[in-house]
Parts: sequence; C-alpha cells; structure tokens
Amino acid sequence: MKNRTRLLILLILAATTCHAQEYTLYTNGAFHTCNQKDAVYNIHLKRQNNNTYAAELKIQETGHLYAKCNSLFSDSIVFTGSFTSYYTNGNKNSTGQYKEGKRTGEWKHYSGNSKKLWWTYNHDNHSLKSYYENGVLKREEEQYPDGSVKTGKCYNETGEEIAFTPFEIYPEPSVDIANFLRKNLSYPTTAANDGKEGKVILRFCVKPNGTIGNIKVMRSVREDIDAEAVRVLKAMPRWKPGIQDDKPVSVFYTLPISFTL
Repeated sequence: MKNRTRLLILLILAATTCHAQEYTLYTNGAFHTCNQKDAVYNIHLKRQNNNTYAAELKIQETGHLYAKCNSLFSDSIVFTGSFTSYYTNGNKNSTGQYKEGKRTGEWKHYSGNSKKLWWTYNHDNHSLKSYYENGVLKREEEQYPDGSVKTGKCYNETGEEIAFTPFEIYPEPSVDIANFLRKNLSYPTTAANDGKEGKVILRFCVKPNGTIGNIKVMRSVREDIDAEAVRVLKAMPRWKPGIQDDKPVSVFYTLPISFTL
C-alpha cells in the first residue's frame, strides 16, 4: 500500500512537472503580464534544456505571429539570445540579439514586401544606417542613447551626399492634449450620479494622414465612461503624422484619461 501511494505521488509530481514545461502567458504592449482580456500579446513558452524558454509571441487580437525568441524566466518575460519578429504577411521584420532583456549588437530590419534589408541599428554604439531598395546606403546616423540624432548624413542612389533628414520623426498633436481633454470631456451624468470615478486607458493609431483610428479600450471603467473617452479622442484634430525613412507611417500610442469628480 505504501509503495502504491508513493508511486501515485511520483506520478502526480511528474505530471505537474511536465505540465509546467509548456504554457501560455498574456502580456501588454510592454510585455508585462496581464489578464487575457487586456492582452496585446499571447506568448507560448516551452522549456528548453538550458533553463531558458523558447517563446512564440502572437498578437492577441488577430492571432498573427509576432516573434520567435527565447526568454530567461517563465513568470517574467526577459528576452535573451536570438530574436526574430515578423510582419502580419509572414515575412521577416527584424532579427537581432537580446542579453538579459536588453537589445545588444546590430539589429537588422527588412522591408515587408521586398524582404530586402531596409535599415540596421547598433545598440552598442547607437548608430543607424538605412538603405535604398537596390542596397545602396541612403542614410547614416549617430544617436544619443535617448534616440535623438547626434550627427547624420544622407545620400542619393549614386552615393552623393544630399540634405540630411532624420530616419524617424514622431507624430505631434496639433493641440495640447491635456487642455483639449479638459475643455471637451463631459462627465456622463449617470456616472456622476453614481459617484463613479476611474481611469480609462485607450490604445490608438495616428495614421499616415494624421487622423486617429483603431481606438481600443485597454482598461475599462464602465460603458458610459469608456464611450465618452473614445468620443473625445475621436474628436481630436489631426496630428502631424510620424515619418520613417521619409515616408508617413502609422504610429500607435496609449492614452490614459482620468475621470474624477
């Protein structure tokens, strides 16, 4: 009887251990763990022999593969070693190395359609290079650690130096966001009567034409308050769009909106 009990315990422990070798975590956009309903990514982890976890990241909303990489810990996503990310069409987006959660060395970024090398960034010396479709060097920058440009040069397709433009320019709102919210936000009557307060967190996209779209409630307070936050964000005037490699691009942001009585 004792041997049977011991065998049963061993089987249970073995089953528990095997189960823990492979599972799924849900994270926000910064890869911090969160509830499934608030997740931006779901990450499937599979333990490897060297005590790291092979990780496959998918976009929670669409199911598209985002990246394949390694993680040091199962309960806190700390990337280590090789990392490859993908476009939604399945083509490779970027490749590089992590060391204990920080990008290191040269990272390569590829064009989503042509699959050719588009730009590189060296995280050790903060240098950036971008390329034309034919592989000719287009731009080189030396940056400060915060990403601002220290020095830079641009070239045409024959290699001649031309006027410099930075690789990335972030979107700019056409109004002061805090003032705009203060002037245009209307507290829902029912929420005020109920004494309901809270912070709504919205994720949205500044599109290449400067309009705001793809609004998603990442943290909800309640339906009427959420709706008012979305309404005000939609009413915001056009932004100056983000620029990447001389072309307007979509840029995603997260905006917290507080409702207090």
